[in-house]
Amino acid sequence: MATFTTQVSPLATGTFAMGVGGILLLLSAYKSLFKDIKKLRNRPLLLLTGGLSIAVYPLAFYTSMHWSGVAIGTVISIASAPFFSFY
Repeated sequence: MATFTTQVSPLATGTFAMGVGGILLLLSAYKSLFKDIKKLRNRPLLLLTGGLSIAVYPLAFYTSMHWSGVAIGTVISIASAPFFSFY
Protein backbone atom coordinates (compact mmCIF):
# COMPACT_ATOMS: atom_id res chain seq x y z
CA MET A 1 0.00 0.00 0.00
CA ALA A 2 2.78 2.42 0.83
CA THR A 3 4.16 2.04 -2.70
CA PHE A 4 1.11 3.83 -4.06
CA THR A 5 1.23 6.64 -1.48
CA THR A 6 4.67 8.13 -2.03
CA GLN A 7 3.35 11.70 -1.68
CA VAL A 8 1.58 10.95 1.61
CA SER A 9 3.08 10.96 5.11
CA PRO A 10 3.87 7.49 6.53
CA LEU A 11 1.79 8.41 9.58
CA ALA A 12 -1.21 9.13 7.35
CA THR A 13 -0.69 5.80 5.55
CA GLY A 14 -0.50 3.95 8.88
CA THR A 15 -3.57 5.75 10.19
CA PHE A 16 -5.56 4.85 7.08
CA ALA A 17 -4.44 1.21 7.26
CA MET A 18 -5.31 1.08 10.96
CA GLY A 19 -8.74 2.61 10.37
CA VAL A 20 -9.71 0.34 7.49
CA GLY A 21 -8.22 -2.70 9.22
CA GLY A 22 -10.04 -1.85 12.45
CA ILE A 23 -13.39 -1.58 10.71
CA LEU A 24 -12.85 -4.88 8.89
CA LEU A 25 -11.77 -6.57 12.13
CA LEU A 26 -14.84 -5.24 13.95
CA LEU A 27 -17.13 -6.53 11.20
CA SER A 28 -15.52 -9.97 11.16
CA ALA A 29 -15.36 -10.40 14.96
CA TYR A 30 -18.71 -8.77 15.82
CA LYS A 31 -20.30 -11.85 17.43
CA SER A 32 -17.21 -12.88 19.39
CA LEU A 33 -16.61 -9.36 20.61
CA PHE A 34 -20.04 -8.98 22.15
CA LYS A 35 -19.96 -12.53 23.50
CA ASP A 36 -16.74 -11.75 25.41
CA ILE A 37 -17.58 -8.18 26.49
CA LYS A 38 -17.60 -9.16 30.18
CA LYS A 39 -14.09 -10.61 29.91
CA LEU A 40 -12.88 -7.40 28.26
CA ARG A 41 -14.42 -5.22 30.97
CA ASN A 42 -12.78 -7.30 33.71
CA ARG A 43 -9.27 -6.63 32.31
CA PRO A 44 -9.22 -2.90 31.44
CA LEU A 45 -5.44 -2.48 31.74
CA LEU A 46 -4.78 -5.41 29.44
CA LEU A 47 -7.37 -4.09 26.97
CA LEU A 48 -5.81 -0.62 27.03
CA THR A 49 -2.28 -1.97 26.61
CA GLY A 50 -3.35 -4.17 23.70
CA GLY A 51 -5.24 -1.34 22.04
CA LEU A 52 -2.31 1.06 22.34
CA SER A 53 0.10 -1.55 20.98
CA ILE A 54 -2.11 -2.24 17.99
CA ALA A 55 -2.52 1.50 17.39
CA VAL A 56 1.21 2.25 17.53
CA TYR A 57 2.41 -0.64 15.37
CA PRO A 58 1.17 0.52 11.91
CA LEU A 59 2.38 4.05 12.59
CA ALA A 60 5.84 2.79 13.55
CA PHE A 61 5.91 0.25 10.70
CA TYR A 62 5.19 2.72 7.90
CA THR A 63 7.53 5.30 9.43
CA SER A 64 10.35 2.73 9.54
CA MET A 65 9.68 1.90 5.88
CA HIS A 66 9.95 5.58 5.01
CA TRP A 67 13.12 6.20 7.01
CA SER A 68 15.16 3.09 6.26
CA GLY A 69 13.64 1.44 3.19
CA VAL A 70 11.48 -1.60 2.78
CA ALA A 71 14.09 -4.33 3.36
CA ILE A 72 15.67 -2.95 6.52
CA GLY A 73 12.37 -1.63 7.89
CA THR A 74 10.66 -5.00 7.47
CA VAL A 75 13.50 -6.93 9.08
CA ILE A 76 13.59 -4.60 12.08
CA SER A 77 9.80 -4.58 12.45
CA ILE A 78 9.49 -8.35 12.27
CA ALA A 79 12.56 -9.02 14.41
CA SER A 80 11.45 -6.62 17.15
CA ALA A 81 7.98 -8.20 17.55
CA PRO A 82 9.16 -11.14 19.74
CA PHE A 83 11.13 -8.73 21.92
CA PHE A 84 8.05 -6.63 22.68
CA SER A 85 5.61 -9.54 23.08
CA PHE A 86 6.70 -10.51 26.55
CA TYR A 87 3.25 -11.28 27.93
